[in-house]
Amino acid sequence: MQTGSWPNFKTTFLLTNSSLPNPVKGSNFSTTWRPSMPKIALQVPGKLYLAGEYAVTHPYHSAVIAAISAYLHLSLTPSTDGIGHLVTNQSLLPLDWTVDETGRVQGLPDPFVLIASCLETSYHYLLTHGPALLPRPYVLTIQSDLDSPSGAKYGLGSSAAVSVACIEALLQAYQVPYTPRLIYQLAVISQKRIGLSGSFGDIACTSFRTLIAYQNFDPTLLNQALTTSYQLEDLLDPSYWPGLDIQPLPWPTDWEMAIAWTKSPSSTDDLLQLNTAGHLNTAGHLNNTDHFEQRQVLTTEDFLQASQSQVNALQTALNQSNWDKAQAALTANGTSLLRYHHNRPVPYQTPALKQAVTLAQYCQAASKISGAGGGDCAIALCPNPSIAQEVRTRWQTAGLSPLPFSLVMS
Repeated sequence: MQTGSWPNFKTTFLLTNSSLPNPVKGSNFSTTWRPSMPKIALQVPGKLYLAGEYAVTHPYHSAVIAAISAYLHLSLTPSTDGIGHLVTNQSLLPLDWTVDETGRVQGLPDPFVLIASCLETSYHYLLTHGPALLPRPYVLTIQSDLDSPSGAKYGLGSSAAVSVACIEALLQAYQVPYTPRLIYQLAVISQKRIGLSGSFGDIACTSFRTLIAYQNFDPTLLNQALTTSYQLEDLLDPSYWPGLDIQPLPWPTDWEMAIAWTKSPSSTDDLLQLNTAGHLNTAGHLNNTDHFEQRQVLTTEDFLQASQSQVNALQTALNQSNWDKAQAALTANGTSLLRYHHNRPVPYQTPALKQAVTLAQYCQAASKISGAGGGDCAIALCPNPSIAQEVRTRWQTAGLSPLPFSLVMS
């Protein structure tokens, strides 16, 4: 166990202000050192929400989240020059970084602050297992299938994937055993240290690499601890994660999920700038879409209650392989999300998303928007492969992009 407390992130994690890296010269590490495992190569899947979006950002509320066969690939090899290097298609040149004996990572520019935070968290965890596991620099190479060939994001959880991949790779390199729950906790802490928020359900799904039922935790105690000096090992205690529950779910053999990408990222700024017929009006509302009477618009309290009931029903349907119940639950959750977002300044359902859902429902599939809305993806839950293929064909004909990904089941 590391003696003393782990200092606050803000006082230990320093990044250059430049958007381009400066070469890092010198190192305290021997260039002859080699770990027992010379190279680590792994892949982690992306994710898509089936039900429970928005509600799951509230403590003790749940979602069903699917792991998707779009992968982030990471390889890790020992550095031969005493300096760490990051190789990614997001930078024209390798990025140099260093790590000292306390696990502090320096040198990576601001766009890569998440990777630096994940490395630091991993090194600090390793230090709790004894002084023999001193931090060493590595060459990290990252390639991603979570973006389109043009670089546009599909909305499949790239931040979660890179967090999980970095942490798993380092723990594997040092041959330290871990569980999916531990990876989830370390990744959540890494993201919170740099101010990221949310339900972290994407991290849970990516860590477990399968379809899951995820119940969010109350972050009050963890958030308070992260503002003080603390020991990382203490933060892994269940008392800091009240309400957290992650349960793998089965997937019926004949069922299939189809995914439509609208070719538009989920960007609030971009959506509010749209002001053409059939898109957004000057008030920022969606034209030519479903309209609800004011009494049908859900308050937050009513929405949370409805969403939880629908997520529970979907879990039951999956466990029972009951198609009718699954179709009803997923469709109802999609309607609840529309009613909750109606009359809000940022549209949830774009014309392309509505078209994708309508076409899938015409084929007798259960369909809804997946994730934050306003762009990215719609999903269609299908009772058999033939209906899934019909949905994809209709999407393709309509100018939408069916993605060639399927569910990942561990």
